[in-house]
Amino acid sequence: MLDRISTESRYAQCVSVIVPAFNSEQFIERAILSALKQGSIIREILVFDDCSTDNTFELISAIARGNSVVKCYRGSENLGAGFARRYLMRKATGEYFAFLDADDYWFDLKIEKQIQVMAENHAQICTTDIVINNNESNSMKTLSPAVVRTMRDLVMQNPIPMSSAVVHTSLEGARDMPILRARQDYAYWLMLFKTNKDIRHINLAEKLVIYRRSVTGLSGGKIKNIRNNFLMYYQGLKFGIFLSCVRTFLNIIGKLMKIKSENKYD
Repeated sequence: MLDRISTESRYAQCVSVIVPAFNSEQFIERAILSALKQGSIIREILVFDDCSTDNTFELISAIARGNSVVKCYRGSENLGAGFARRYLMRKATGEYFAFLDADDYWFDLKIEKQIQVMAENHAQICTTDIVINNNESNSMKTLSPAVVRTMRDLVMQNPIPMSSAVVHTSLEGARDMPILRARQDYAYWLMLFKTNKDIRHINLAEKLVIYRRSVTGLSGGKIKNIRNNFLMYYQGLKFGIFLSCVRTFLNIIGKLMKIKSENKYD
């Protein structure tokens, strides 16, 4: 109990939660409430509605009116999650970023546990184990993210789930989320590990996130996923056509390996 009081006092209001949202009326309230339940360690919960056509903005606004920690923003046109996250990261005032997608949610004490283990291990990035909820197949899987030590560990796949990650804002480029409609998270980690040579990532082996996955979206968009990976390298990271093709091919192999790895947790 004393350790928890000490952690809360030392790191009070040090975390800015970054939440992009688009047509998320079914899940957004649950996501924000899970962030509010993290306690005094949360400085602010920044939510950007990316020009939703449903009631997402109204729900966010209602929550913000009842809690000053929640700050609500809205775009005039739909520009994607990359723009939304960067916009919020430029507004944030906390020492740490904690990312949360609108259709995911956290278990209690997630952020407090991560901040404590980051301080103990002098780490700048921390993830946790996640529970993947495949709604359409009514199945649940647990995934333990691989620890990334260098940019080389990111060549074949992105092992860092966004809603699991906490990042220290002192990293060079920490506020520079690539403005891409897809794979902006992957490009972000590649950029951080390329720019920061002594970066340290650790994973807390505890299931603290529910990650919602659409089975239909994954199985029906394989060609689109390959195209998005290529554009991430070519347009987002300026790798050139040849290197972008090579990296995209390695991503395909990495994706197959990731699926095989996830199946171990059935």
